[in-house]
Amino acid sequence: MLDSLKTYALVSQLIGLVCIVGLRTYDENTLYWQAWVLVVMMLIAFAIAIARLYQAKKLAKIHAERQARLAQYQAQDQEDA
Repeated sequence: MLDSLKTYALVSQLIGLVCIVGLRTYDENTLYWQAWVLVVMMLIAFAIAIARLYQAKKLAKIHAERQARLAQYQAQDQEDA
């Protein structure tokens, strides 16, 4: 999942770069549009960061559940022995 997020971030940055270069060559009001492209890129980066935090939280929850099950199984093994 993180690899796909990194790829998504890279692609969005490349698209932003292409937009900036394209706007610089074809539009007279480049600073305005460059600012908007940068804002959109920052919003995309923020969304990716939130997705990463959500995934990390989800993985931590799964890890905690597995550790709890492992402790439960070890306790049952000690009782059986």
